[in-house]
Amino acid sequence: MWNIKISLVGGVILRFGLLMFGKWQDSVMEVKFTDVDYHVFSDASKHVAKGESPYARPTYRYTPLLALMLLPNVYICELTGKIMFILCDLLTGLMIYKLAMRGQSIKTAVLCCTLWLLNPLPAVIASRGNADSIMTFLVLSTLHLFLLGYVKSSAVVFGLTVHWKIYPITYSLPMYLALTDDNNVQLLDLFWPNKKRRDLVFVSVFTFLFLTSIMYWQ
Repeated sequence: MWNIKISLVGGVILRFGLLMFGKWQDSVMEVKFTDVDYHVFSDASKHVAKGESPYARPTYRYTPLLALMLLPNVYICELTGKIMFILCDLLTGLMIYKLAMRGQSIKTAVLCCTLWLLNPLPAVIASRGNADSIMTFLVLSTLHLFLLGYVKSSAVVFGLTVHWKIYPITYSLPMYLALTDDNNVQLLDLFWPNKKRRDLVFVSVFTFLFLTSIMYWQ
């Protein structure tokens, strides 16, 4: 019987197979498998390793956290960054499973998870060295923690997510409005800052500002 373990193993085989294929293609073909941005990430990490700013690398326009994460590319192996992205992509599939389990059958949850894990599109994107899998994992982790009722924990992850890329800030209003004390709330009370809402705003804003202020000096 098909289950999440089979989907996960299939996802691992697919992604690491693509990783090895990509290494071969890069070595023998003019058209490279590896994403151009991956070389930008790696070069930025080399600057960080020398005590320099990652922005010394032209076209690097990401948080310095990414360059710090990819320091193993400099000290261990150039594939470690891709492996990190693959792991985030696999964890995204698990997050989809956990979220689908809320109100859905196990069969449906496994199907949703499988559609991600065995989907060649996200598999290729992560295996080529694109960092978007980190963002998908962070966004779904925020939603998962939020739905479990861990407002402060979800706010920390949300602050990190918005620091990583600004566009998830659009989720802040729905999250804020969802933390109502009363299903029959009046219009004037719609935006009233109750305790959970204050926790969400304060913790997420503090996390964002803390990370951004530290990374500003990199």
